[in-house]
Amino acid sequence: RGRDFDLEIGHARVDFTGTERTAITVNGSLPAPLLRWREGDTVRLRVRNTLQEDASIHWHGLILPANMDGVPG
Repeated sequence: RGRDFDLEIGHARVDFTGTERTAITVNGSLPAPLLRWREGDTVRLRVRNTLQEDASIHWHGLILPANMDGVPG
């Protein structure tokens, strides 16, 4: 809840199948946290990428230019 969100993209160890693996997480969560707001709301998102490679976030319900939605780099 709220209007300000801090998101950290990083790695965490997960085990869904009996074998531990490294996964990409947001705020240590897999899947990433669900963020909801209403049309017209103003929100602030601060995203910190702690990975050693480029990362991106794909948004559902936001109209963005294609080159800004979901493809790293």
